[in-house]
Amino acid sequence: MEIPVAPISEVVDPTGAGDAYIAGLVFGLVRDFPLEVTGRVAALAAAYTVEQHGPQAHTYTPNEFAERYVDAFGPSEEVETLVEESATR
Repeated sequence: MEIPVAPISEVVDPTGAGDAYIAGLVFGLVRDFPLEVTGRVAALAAAYTVEQHGPQAHTYTPNEFAERYVDAFGPSEEVETLVEESATR
């Protein structure tokens, strides 16, 4: 299985990208996402980090993450569920 990289608008600082990837990986595994979706979530989490200076400067809402996921990789029922869950909080 090959997991594609998430498109990046600009590489600013790679600091923290590995940690963000691991966080996305754990997030998907804990939620029992399929491995393809888990890898793509991890790749997108890392992409947000690379586009900002420093490992903790990035922010996004569940909606923003889901929209960017769909733009990069296509629709995912699992990622759509994240948006629905955030709307009920």
